[in-house]
Amino acid sequence: MSGADVTFQVVGSKKEEKKVKNVLNKWVDRGFVGNITVAENDNSIKTPLAIQSVDINQPGVIRENDEFILSCVARGSPSMTFRWFKDGTFVNLTFTPHKWIKLIKHPHVTDQYTALLAVGTARKYDEGKFTCQVEDFNIQQCKSKFVKVKRPPLVKIEPMSLTVRKGQNFTVNCVTLEGNWGIIGKYTYSWTKNKELLPVRTDSERYETLYPAGTILQVFGIEKDVHFSCLVQDSLTSSERSIQVHFLDKQVHPCSNETKYGLIWPETAPDTEYVQECPKDYSGIISRKCMLRDGKTPAWGAPDFSQCTGEFLRKVYEQFEVLKYGYGSASIESLFSGFLHYTSSVQLRPGEGTRILVMLNEILAFLNQTKLGKHTIQNLTQTAVSVLDSISSSPDALLRAKDINLLQTVLFHQLEISGFYLVEQDSSKALNLSLDTLDITVVRETPTLTMLYVPAGSKTLRSQSWVSTRLTAQLKSIYSDLFVGIVYRNLSLFFPPKLFLRNRDENEIQYQIFSQVVTFVPISSNLSKNENVSIKVDFLHKFSTDFFNATSKERWEVRCGYADMRSFAYDWDIYTCTVKSIDEQSSTCICSKFGSYVLILVLAQTFEETPSNVSHKYVLISSFFLGIILTISTTICLGISCFLTKNPCLIYLKLQCTVSLFFCEVLFAVAIIIEPPQASWK
Repeated sequence: MSGADVTFQVVGSKKEEKKVKNVLNKWVDRGFVGNITVAENDNSIKTPLAIQSVDINQPGVIRENDEFILSCVARGSPSMTFRWFKDGTFVNLTFTPHKWIKLIKHPHVTDQYTALLAVGTARKYDEGKFTCQVEDFNIQQCKSKFVKVKRPPLVKIEPMSLTVRKGQNFTVNCVTLEGNWGIIGKYTYSWTKNKELLPVRTDSERYETLYPAGTILQVFGIEKDVHFSCLVQDSLTSSERSIQVHFLDKQVHPCSNETKYGLIWPETAPDTEYVQECPKDYSGIISRKCMLRDGKTPAWGAPDFSQCTGEFLRKVYEQFEVLKYGYGSASIESLFSGFLHYTSSVQLRPGEGTRILVMLNEILAFLNQTKLGKHTIQNLTQTAVSVLDSISSSPDALLRAKDINLLQTVLFHQLEISGFYLVEQDSSKALNLSLDTLDITVVRETPTLTMLYVPAGSKTLRSQSWVSTRLTAQLKSIYSDLFVGIVYRNLSLFFPPKLFLRNRDENEIQYQIFSQVVTFVPISSNLSKNENVSIKVDFLHKFSTDFFNATSKERWEVRCGYADMRSFAYDWDIYTCTVKSIDEQSSTCICSKFGSYVLILVLAQTFEETPSNVSHKYVLISSFFLGIILTISTTICLGISCFLTKNPCLIYLKLQCTVSLFFCEVLFAVAIIIEPPQASWK
């Protein structure tokens, strides 16, 4: 072999330094070793690799949300590398904004460097053994430091809400839990009543400490609603849990005891919520409201699982949190697959879809910072849309308008990340994803394509038998941007059967959603102009004859509802778009704005003209004319007397009254003559 350069590195102890240096100098002086030519390059003695220390800047216990900085000091060559590990897993800070790494060269000590690992906000995942690994010329050294994060105590209060009657006594338990139901630490306990510190004993309350960690509050009757809080604290941290106690009068009927979803729902005052822990295999709290139907009869509403997390889903989300803080090894694809497996294998409970959407939105915000391949993004998009389809297939999965709005927000968040990748191969061809409850069309507009169709032009729309939708958008100027059209097949099932909106006269009118919901907007956020688009939405429908019964006093009108991204599912504007009835089975909405469109039935306000009593009117007019004649004659007489009398002050006053009376009678007479017909609203 010729023409190759070889570098020798000799590693030895400090006491051998002189011998090694003599040998190297002889080689350099001779100029060769065997058949190898020795070049006179760098033959200096380097500092051997040695980790000096691994320390933390904050002495003592680190509390949750505190900042701490780990420092690793090592001596070696300038080419040495530092790596951080936690519990054996490499710390990846590429997508973790609350952590940073920095390398500092010591200004006074030769070949000494300090590597810093900073954690801006300490969390439970930051607790563990941090290891600093230093490598120099293929030699590795490691040194570790254990970090303990002090978290607030986990407090459980039972019950979380309560309804009591006059003279009823009750107790509230407050206990501290740590780890796997083990008790750690010494805490002090106190109670507040309506945010005021409660003495140990009063005329109506008293509390005492329980062994090993807890307290019990005894209450001997209340006369009104009250709010109690249990405060648990030690020298560094504190936690608080509360209970709302509702006072029930004898004349008021509550919601009765009931068992549902494996939970007992006790007697609860109307127009209040009962709160308790989620059922088995769930974590979090669940609430259920006792409502007044028709303002009279109390009845239970649906239990709200929006703050409950299934055990399987909790483990998937925990993998994401570990990954988010830089300590995990799970892939994004496995997380999405976990969500899809859960939503497709269980029957979602009321409101549970909201919790899933919140978690998905957090993962998508994290995903927006990553760089993934096109194939991965395509798989993630298909999986994410399938999860949303599973949620919208369960009518009870979303309970409120804000939950429906969140569904669209998550969907658009996903399309913002993946939209351009999905149509990258052929910008003039629309991509269509058709599922049971969602039909999504993504298309890039080009100079040769200004007429867009939703669903895609060659796609057959699978719809329910009673309604189908078709959108045509004509762009009046070239945007060269990406657009998305979505048909929500059964979104109307999530809305209450009776809805109300305010018209231009600030009156409330009743309406019903009677079609699928269609959305058409540009994906790019920098495209905000709405005036250069013409949108036509065709709805095929089958109206019920109940709405159009000619003998019915209620008259329903067909309107086109419009909503922008902010007001989607909250409110529908019935004046922005116009509706055109084609025949008994089809109607068309015409709009000039991007947004969401829906066909709705509005309960029109009808009125009847009240016929006026003509004879009564003539009597009033005759009496006023007679009064006018008498007033004129009286005024003339008083005017003559005013000139003939030496002291006319009193006559002036009388004259003023007659003139005023004359004009009043004239005004009343004119008002009766030109009176408009009276209308009575029904």
